[in-house]
Amino acid sequence: MNARAAASLLLAVALAACSSPADSGRAAPTVPPAPSTTVVVTTTSTVPATAAPTTTTPATPRCSAAGLALSSAEGRAALGHALYLFRLRNTSSQPCRLEGHPDVALVDGGGGVLARAKPGAGYILPDRPPRPVSLAPGSSGWFGLEASTLCEGDTVPTPSARVAVSPPGETGTLSAPVTIDVCPDDVVLVSPVRARDGEVAG
Repeated sequence: MNARAAASLLLAVALAACSSPADSGRAAPTVPPAPSTTVVVTTTSTVPATAAPTTTTPATPRCSAAGLALSSAEGRAALGHALYLFRLRNTSSQPCRLEGHPDVALVDGGGGVLARAKPGAGYILPDRPPRPVSLAPGSSGWFGLEASTLCEGDTVPTPSARVAVSPPGETGTLSAPVTIDVCPDDVVLVSPVRARDGEVAG
């Protein structure tokens, strides 16, 4: 072996000695992972809520005296009391409503008021509350008056010449001729307006 070959062999041994087992097992440096980013998406609805459609129906107006005609009809008598029927007919071109008791005065031939009828039940008129009565043009509502046919003792009744009637809730007055015997100490009763004549005492 010449000197050059011997030198090369010694260099190789020296390099091998420098590479220790600890160096060969050393782990490669760890690169920390990139931080994760969480994206939160919030969705807000911008579509306006749709409200359900509403329909408003105007109430039928009350019947006025100017749009009504008053007439009397056949009544009946029972147990010393008499029932007198009256009709209120819608003469206007529009529907209207009657509800409640009419204001009724019994008037004599000289224009004096013999009695004012009072709401209430009697021997013939039943105790039932008022109800709305809708009148189409040309249709009618009905009410009744109940009065005594016999006065106390020897008292002589005074006959009426007509009735003056204001529809429920109205101040205008209608008039119709009718003869009703009025006892001075007795009360004349009036019914609410009904849709049919048979409902006044039925």
